[in-house]
Amino acid sequence: MGRFAPYANSGCGASSASWRESVSTRFARIRHGKPHHYWADTREAADLLGVTGKRVRQLIRTDLLPAVQATNGRWYFRRAQLEVVAQRP
Repeated sequence: MGRFAPYANSGCGASSASWRESVSTRFARIRHGKPHHYWADTREAADLLGVTGKRVRQLIRTDLLPAVQATNGRWYFRRAQLEVVAQRP
């Protein structure tokens, strides 16, 4: 089992509409390029996971990485979840 597999079909991924809708309005206060204590953008996620931004988006599409898409089209991730995934072998 890879480090991304535990999130497959967990109800926390990009297809989890209820989670996505519940946080979508919170992103209006996040300033692009400035670190946030709870959320990370695609670039920060790629850095934390040691992969490319393209790979991060691929993991989102396959529901292996939980993410939410803001109305501006950017993807955001819970920083704590990324840290857990990054520590998996």
